[in-house]
Amino acid sequence: MARRRSGSQLPDFVPFQHPKTVDTPPRGAGWRHEIKLDGYRVQVRIQAGVVTWRTREGQDWSNRFPDLSAQAAALGDGILDAELCVLGPNGQPDFVALQSALGARQRGRIEGDLVVYVFDLLWDASGDLRAKPLSARLQALERFVAPILGDSFRLTQALPGAGPALLDAACRLELEGIVSKRLDAPYEGGEVRRDTWVKSKCRPSGEVVIGGWRTENGRFRSLLGGQMEDGKLRYVGRIHTGYSAAKVAELLPKLERLQTDRPPFQLGELPTVRGIRWVRPQLVARVTYAEITSAGKLRQAAYHGLRDDKAPEHVTAEGPDIPPPPPKAAARRGPVKPPVIDNPDKPLWPATADTAPVTKADLAAYYEAAAPWLIPYIGGRPCTLVMAPDGVMGERTYVRHEGHWRGVLRTSPLITHWAVAEKDKTYPGFDTAEALVQAADLGVVEIHPWNSVPGEPMRPGRLVFDLDPDAGHGFGEVLQAAFELRDRLAAYGLAAFLKTSGQRGVHVVTPLRQQAHDPTPWEESRAFGKRVCEAMAADSPDRYTTALPKAQRRGRLFLDYLRNDPGHHAVGLLSPRVAPTATVSMPVSWAEAKAGLANSDFTVRNAVARLKRRKPWAGYDSAAAPLPS
Repeated sequence: MARRRSGSQLPDFVPFQHPKTVDTPPRGAGWRHEIKLDGYRVQVRIQAGVVTWRTREGQDWSNRFPDLSAQAAALGDGILDAELCVLGPNGQPDFVALQSALGARQRGRIEGDLVVYVFDLLWDASGDLRAKPLSARLQALERFVAPILGDSFRLTQALPGAGPALLDAACRLELEGIVSKRLDAPYEGGEVRRDTWVKSKCRPSGEVVIGGWRTENGRFRSLLGGQMEDGKLRYVGRIHTGYSAAKVAELLPKLERLQTDRPPFQLGELPTVRGIRWVRPQLVARVTYAEITSAGKLRQAAYHGLRDDKAPEHVTAEGPDIPPPPPKAAARRGPVKPPVIDNPDKPLWPATADTAPVTKADLAAYYEAAAPWLIPYIGGRPCTLVMAPDGVMGERTYVRHEGHWRGVLRTSPLITHWAVAEKDKTYPGFDTAEALVQAADLGVVEIHPWNSVPGEPMRPGRLVFDLDPDAGHGFGEVLQAAFELRDRLAAYGLAAFLKTSGQRGVHVVTPLRQQAHDPTPWEESRAFGKRVCEAMAADSPDRYTTALPKAQRRGRLFLDYLRNDPGHHAVGLLSPRVAPTATVSMPVSWAEAKAGLANSDFTVRNAVARLKRRKPWAGYDSAAAPLPS
């Protein structure tokens, strides 16, 4: 087939059009939806049989693709917009495999079965096509690339259906997300992102400049990332997960060659943990994350590989792949349909003399209704779970970290996976009402969050004291101890809030405020809690004890301060309990803490209705104070 030639010289490089990030895909007609590909954006220029490959920043990568250029040379003169990928065993783009293939090609070895997904034609023999609508450019594109379509060159395919439903399907398949384009829109390159070309992600992603790494006991643990702001590098957090042995083996020599004595970060609060080594800011890493915290930190960031198609000075928080921080009440994941409850009539708590059993459907409805109060207390934190899929009278399982996970708990896109490098484990978390409904479907009958700052597992966000009565104690004696503890905390300038445990005791909860200039570590909060309880026990040794073994309590009430450590936990606010009566851990005001109050008063059946009438923890957030010296 004779190649068509243009009558004029093609431009060397055309500025890319970049999609705008949105939370929800557009609805209605006039849109083309495509799978968001996990690869490298490339521009392919063909003129007189000479093929040039350029990255999104205009770098010339032509010497890496002689095999692909030989095929593209059969085309007429034109400029293509495309995504370079390597497909994994499941047929989905594999970014790690792509990075490996590109690294080998940079060293002169032709490796990897590269696939070029072509999605736009910017220029052909007739001239500049960018002003034409996308529908017309796509028709021209299909004709233009027809001679070479096959294993290496492919057209991206339109997805039938509505945008939100397509995003839901993409997330369930663990894809990146979807891209949506107006069929009547022109191609508008440059830095401004238009509403006519948008992307919706299952999980946010972007780039960071590597400024250091952390080791522990001689082992690589995490990277330290930053983004440019007004010409200075701001620290945005550690990237804790995503490191295979092969990735670490590739990373470490590069990091060691760039090692320096001074941190490259000029903005942001730096971490204070041990084992940090700084590097000159020359490497760019691709990461995914759960969200950006209100402090501008990436939460639950995972490493996906280095990328050399973007310069460090162009990695900014306002860049094409980093959305702005969501509001605190926003969902922490992309749109996902609530799960369907399997076997909804299955009893989880038995019937009583006066009530019907509590079924899985009942628990799901409770979690959904209680979410506005429950999520602020458990959200953004790793959790330990008690699961009773056959009901609380059957076998129960404690689920702490990923070693205990099974089935849907491991794979559900609704459930947050908390990778805590300091513990070298990954923990489940629940940040949305949909995630709580999923928990009900799995038979999660208790949720015990860490008492950490939301989004920062290794910083204490509250003190929790568990007042645990011994045999023979009445509930009035427990409440008396709670009042005494409240007054002792008040003497230090700390507020205290009360909730029932849902079993025999109560919890006294003190919200803490971390100070940016002097953050409180876990060991200090635990030591403070210990001192308060030991002083209280020393003043009334016949009434209180801090001795953990039950044999040493001898009728005294146990003041448990041990919940104030990373990885330790207490049952969450409004979490159900395994007690046969379906009690919950209920927030109550100090005015309600009087004779007649009992744990048995508050159950899955009545807790939400009670909260709608009262505000027992009004002022909790504003009462947070720093831990005293």
